[in-house]
Amino acid sequence: MVHLPVYVLSLPDTVRRARLLSTLTTAGIEYEMIWGIDGRSGLPAKYEPMIDRATARQYLGRDMSDGEFACALSHLSIYQAFLKTGLPGAVVFEDDAVITPGFLKVYESLETPPCDLLFLDHRRTYVNPGNKMTLGSGFGAVEATIPPFLANGYVISREGAEYILANALPLSRPADWPCDLGPLTKYACTPRLVDHPDKASSNSSLEQGRRKPKRPRIHRFLRKEYWRNWRLKRSSTLIA
Repeated sequence: MVHLPVYVLSLPDTVRRARLLSTLTTAGIEYEMIWGIDGRSGLPAKYEPMIDRATARQYLGRDMSDGEFACALSHLSIYQAFLKTGLPGAVVFEDDAVITPGFLKVYESLETPPCDLLFLDHRRTYVNPGNKMTLGSGFGAVEATIPPFLANGYVISREGAEYILANALPLSRPADWPCDLGPLTKYACTPRLVDHPDKASSNSSLEQGRRKPKRPRIHRFLRKEYWRNWRLKRSSTLIA
């Protein structure tokens, strides 16, 4: 059986990936390290043509930090790498992902992505409870109507990666998620197959960047995406 490739996104000087890599190695799962773009001391100048700070400010109601831009661009680099393999999909982990025994069971039978995006971990997730899928080994997933928070563990299809790469640049949104995912099929694992450390212990520079004061986001009312999500929230169930 050919398993989906596994990519781990990290920075060379961080030690928090040790737990994740140990779990993968013990389980006999091969992985490829992807060294992310380091935006902690400022986004390198060569990436400025790939981002749109003004649109990001309108979308978020605050300035998007260089670390957030760097993280989102790093996820895009993973898609570019895996598309070269010709395989139908990939598993992506950020280095603080905590793998559960459930993921190890599901991964053994996961030859192809069951949808464009399968959220292994997620938070504040709006779903259509009437549309479910079975992943095997007693685990399942439910259709996500709106992309949830968190991008530290997910399965992405070839078509999903191609769509995001075609629509994310110039970048104006954080890594979770860098463009409107409306056309993609999206499911959230229930129960979650990947966990994450709490904010207090994660020491995340991205979280620090997100604590900036917000400004009024009047431009959001002009986007079709906003009103589509507004309607979806009212017809969906919040599960996490």
